[in-house]
Amino acid sequence: MIDQLCVFRGRDYVINSGITIRQPTIGEIEEFGEQKYFSTVKLITSTPADRKVEIWDSMHVYWEEVGEYDLFVSMFGVFAAMDMSIIIPNLDFKSFKTIINPNTNDLALINKDGVKIDRAIFTLITDYIRSVHHLKKNREKGFDDFARDMMIEDDRYDNQSAANKPFKSVILPFASYLAIRQSFSALWDIPIGAFLYEMMREYKVKEYDNLMRGIYSGCVDIKKINKSELNWMGDL
Repeated sequence: MIDQLCVFRGRDYVINSGITIRQPTIGEIEEFGEQKYFSTVKLITSTPADRKVEIWDSMHVYWEEVGEYDLFVSMFGVFAAMDMSIIIPNLDFKSFKTIINPNTNDLALINKDGVKIDRAIFTLITDYIRSVHHLKKNREKGFDDFARDMMIEDDRYDNQSAANKPFKSVILPFASYLAIRQSFSALWDIPIGAFLYEMMREYKVKEYDNLMRGIYSGCVDIKKINKSELNWMGDL
């Protein structure tokens, strides 16, 4: 179970003696490259449903036939070629090799330092990174093969459209708002988990304020509102 207060505090998440997940600060992300950072996060946490097109084009099977962990293992060569230190420091990705775990008869990855990534550790890594960045796991499924084909082509179109658009900062809009309320220099020391928590909480509070104004002015019928929308301290 992930301790959400520790996520908010920005503490490291120690999985074992060889693997620690850290939260970079806003300043570190700016220095690393924001687009590069969020692309790395997206790649690590992607599910087969996120990679319908690549799976179909390379394997000619539907994404539902590929497991999340199997996708991760098949893509590990990509991770090895990337700089992963901003999220998982002091881990030699380049020397990882695929083995069969004798205890489970399942695929596992092990590097020259004896650090192992198996199905359970993979789940801990990806669940924590999703939690920090408030990402929901994509479990999209198709009703039949026709629907699956359409979903693949829709994703292909979306991917091509996204590739032709300039990157839009996730951090800048709220960072510029925070800079008005606090020290500009202190802003860069905020861990990404705390930053995203504060951004989403601020949005929830603003939504609540607008809703209450609508109720008091008679423009909004309180009977038609989901009660969760009236709880600005609710889950994000």
